[in-house]
Amino acid sequence: MFVGTMAQDLLAIRPDAVIATGSGYYMVDYDKLDIAMISVPDLSPLTAEAAMAQAVKAARKRSVQPAI
Repeated sequence: MFVGTMAQDLLAIRPDAVIATGSGYYMVDYDKLDIAMISVPDLSPLTAEAAMAQAVKAARKRSVQPAI
């Protein structure tokens, strides 16, 4: 299972982070966002809330920057 964002959902708020392909599909340019699509382990069927909780936990781990 992957947790990310839909390009169509971003069109209204972050059109700069959406790429229109030649075939008419949209893609998210994650380099322009401070998020990343993550893989959630398929240990058991997850509810949407449980999947989102795991995604938030992973995002928080990524955003912690060591002090220099």
